[in-house]
Amino acid sequence: SWLKSPHRGTVSVVVGGWRPESTGTVRDRLGAVLVGVPAPGGLRYLGRVGAGLAGKAGQRLMRDLGPLHAGGSPFVTEVPAEDALGAQWVQPVIVVDVQSLGLSSQGRLRQPAYKGVRGDLKATVRAVLFDPNAVTAGAGPNDGKLREPTLRLAAWMRAFGATSASGNSVIPITGFAP
Repeated sequence: SWLKSPHRGTVSVVVGGWRPESTGTVRDRLGAVLVGVPAPGGLRYLGRVGAGLAGKAGQRLMRDLGPLHAGGSPFVTEVPAEDALGAQWVQPVIVVDVQSLGLSSQGRLRQPAYKGVRGDLKATVRAVLFDPNAVTAGAGPNDGKLREPTLRLAAWMRAFGATSASGNSVIPITGFAP
């Protein structure tokens, strides 16, 4: 006899917000993260991810998201009202790995599950989303390319094992201004 199991691919996505748990008495506990992929001017919304965030994984991610509060949504595509309800928006610099069954016909992740933070991609996402040359393509020969100092800094931080309070690899975000 054989076992049938679905193929769940892994994709790296950017966290643009989070929602508290919708059940229970603790409303400040992480219930789901709202994720997307970089697009011109912000993020393209891919859905919310709640599976895999229970326990210590959710607590660690919540500690990383806490200081990243933002005044508005970083998504340039519409976030459905039911997903945005109670959402806390964050600066889009944390990249997470998510396993899913692909995308639905509406362009949303199917049955996504959180797998962990990708600290090694923070500088890249920040540069792609907020570097004016990366956002506006076609103005010059260097458009869309990451700046060498950003790459050097990211490599240096990884080489020396810089970590956040939760132990994740981190690239400093001081002076962040979307």
